[in-house]
This record gives sequence, C-alpha cells and structure tokens, in this order.
Amino acid sequence: MEIERKQVLLHKAFFATVIVNGCIAVADLFAGLFFLFQQRITAIIYFYHYPFSSTIQSVIMSISAQNQAMGMVYFFSHGIVKIILVWGLLTNRLWAYPLAIVLLSGFSLYQIYDLFVHFSWFTVLLLIVNIITITFISREYLQIKTMRKIV
Repeated sequence: MEIERKQVLLHKAFFATVIVNGCIAVADLFAGLFFLFQQRITAIIYFYHYPFSSTIQSVIMSISAQNQAMGMVYFFSHGIVKIILVWGLLTNRLWAYPLAIVLLSGFSLYQIYDLFVHFSWFTVLLLIVNIITITFISREYLQIKTMRKIV
C-alpha cells in the first residue's frame, strides 16, 4: 500500500516537472520572438514611453546582430525541441523518454559550460530543474518498460 502511494507521488512529481519544462519551453519561444522582433520592440518602447523605457531600450540596443541571431536560433530551437519532448512525454510516447534524457543532458552540459563562462543564479535554477526532470524521466521510463514486460 505504501509503495503504491509513493509511486503515485513520484508520477505526480514527474508530471509536474514535465509541465514546468513545458512552461520554460514556451518562455524560450517568446525569447526567440523577442530576438526576432528586437528592432520593432525598441520602436514600440520608444513610441509609447513605457516606464524604464530608456533602460530597456539601451539594453536592447546593446545586443549585437550576431548575438541577436544566436539568441533567436538558441531559444527557438530549445523551445521547439522541449515542446515536442513535453508532448511526447505527456502522451506516453516511448521514444520521447530516452530522447528527452539525452537532449536534456546535452542542454545541462551546455548550462554547466555557461556557468563557467559567466555565472548566473537563473542558470543554476534551470540546471537544477533539468537534473530533477532527467531523474524523474529516467525513473518513469524504467517503470513503463517494466510494466510493458509484465503485460
């Protein structure tokens, strides 16, 4: 009885981490859109005189064209890949589990590299979320494989 309750809690935790990764993926897509439409956003901020508009505008203008392209590609690819993985995991597609483990591990390695280049607490938080998610995905995958062998 206690084991079943623990398994239900672990499955709910798996589901929650997948949903959190889905939210991060949507945020990544919005960040990619930001880089894509950077010039238009600057014009809108300037035109409507939003609070802190001069600060926001100076930050936006300091992003080079190369960094703009890199940011757009990185965030779009990261967001699209994660949305596909979230869909696959939430619909119990068996291929999504090992693919998610490999790709999230790759993203995590890049985040570790990024931490060495320039430290950010936000990157640490994302890295922790990825590690927790990889752990839950691995556990869920092993459980699904075991259940399929029994049936």
